[in-house]
Amino acid sequence: MVADRNAFDDLARLARDRSYGRGREMVVLALARTGSPDAPAVLIELLDDEEIAGHAVAALRKLAPTEARPHLEPFLNDARAWVRRNAKAALAKIDKKASA
Repeated sequence: MVADRNAFDDLARLARDRSYGRGREMVVLALARTGSPDAPAVLIELLDDEEIAGHAVAALRKLAPTEARPHLEPFLNDARAWVRRNAKAALAKIDKKASA
């Protein structure tokens, strides 16, 4: 999927629409590729959606916005190993960015 800033609003609308269920997983990942400055806020919001929270963690790993740190910490204890790995990597990337 090609994702750029022009697609951000449509992708964000689709990602927020719970009627699509888990079908939104790839849309959530695409949000990180748009380059939109609004992407981190939308992804942080999506951490509250259990169906796609793991994919929001993975997308935040790519962006590593410092404001996501407190929202990602609870995912270090997620039942899913892949989500824990992504949360750990995202937090390490955020910490590295903050110390630079």
